[in-house]
Amino acid sequence: MQNIRTDLKGLIVSLAVITIASCTSTPQKLDRDNLSTPLYEPGANSSVTYENALHNLKSRLDEVDAPDPFILETDLFDFGWCERPPTRNSTLKDLTTRLELQSATARDFAQLHAATGSENAYKEAINYSLSWARNSSLFNGYEQGMDPASASFPGVERGFCNRSWNMMLDSIWQTYGLINFSEAYSILKDSKLSSSYTEELKTIHSWLQTKLVPAVNAGLHAWTKYADLNPRSAGYIRYRSDNHISWSLAGLATAGTALNNERLLDYVYYGTAYDDGISGLYENPSSLLKFIPYAIKPSGEVFDEAERSRQHKGFFYGNFSLWALVVAAINTEKAGYPPIWETQLTETSGTIAGALDRYAPYVANENPIIDTEEKTKPEFFSFIYRLIAPMEWVQGERKSLYIKAAQAPYPQVVRQGLGNIDLISISPENLAKN
Repeated sequence: MQNIRTDLKGLIVSLAVITIASCTSTPQKLDRDNLSTPLYEPGANSSVTYENALHNLKSRLDEVDAPDPFILETDLFDFGWCERPPTRNSTLKDLTTRLELQSATARDFAQLHAATGSENAYKEAINYSLSWARNSSLFNGYEQGMDPASASFPGVERGFCNRSWNMMLDSIWQTYGLINFSEAYSILKDSKLSSSYTEELKTIHSWLQTKLVPAVNAGLHAWTKYADLNPRSAGYIRYRSDNHISWSLAGLATAGTALNNERLLDYVYYGTAYDDGISGLYENPSSLLKFIPYAIKPSGEVFDEAERSRQHKGFFYGNFSLWALVVAAINTEKAGYPPIWETQLTETSGTIAGALDRYAPYVANENPIIDTEEKTKPEFFSFIYRLIAPMEWVQGERKSLYIKAAQAPYPQVVRQGLGNIDLISISPENLAKN
């Protein structure tokens, strides 16, 4: 497929940076819009929602812990998912948990800076990002000696949960940190304050590109290379379709956009060869264009729905994977790649739009959920539709349905990408005015 870039005139209104009129301080003017930067339209009915979101953000950041990067204190990582709580500074679970929480804090401070112009918020975002960039230990499967052919590596876990290969597969959950720190970096580097933090920003950029991207990419390779080398395995389809892959793509796409790394973005979108500096040159068999036909059925059902139905978590995991694809699709489109929402990639492939269509009636509470024992309330995923509803390709009956889904009330703080949704999305009741 030819690598054709598109002009994104009026791409997504909800991602524009507009002066915030009702804040007590002046919003930060940025050189370009960023995925987690705020939106506010003077006089819009969404001002109350916006102000509430900003108030909640400030409240959460009033009392946060100091930066606390993970530093490995043992010779080998342990898994940690079977420990309550996982051992500090020795388990993958501890690493991914702290990385997610602290990167979200960095992203939130950066978003607060964009919303209010607060120099203190900028400094805090720099502080959290730089602490991890300078001091943290990450988990890279290649450095652990992973062998995708045999699904093994030389380490031996302690405790009753001896799942060594799961450590390789679950190392992709460092992607939350990659998403959040990349979003924070994209705001920080475009701020007018950035000229005073040139060296700090270089350090953060280098860490993201040479450490955190390779760590997530190695986790992706645990999935894709196992499938490459074991095409007759009973798990082959799962290794081509799982939510771990969609979340890997979300993280790498966010990083590629923030770092302006075209080779990484081509690898995510088209699957062209990429070398992260540790993995070696590798073509991505689970790029967006190749992954979607595995992950989404023609009906719009996402692979993980059936896969997790026995645990009554099918609706959650189907939408969980879809959420990651939305993040990846927004990022790649923002970076100039062809919009992928309604693109049917094979004769038997579903589309991201089709998946959103399938799940929207449940999120909007128009249809009763199929599994009455499902452990997640459908309206939890209303935040996805708050992002999607304003997009230009959402028209007619689809728009009406998405608005209903977006309005489904459910309190949530989303840490895994795109910041505080109510600060960056237009309230659906205002769509008719735009």
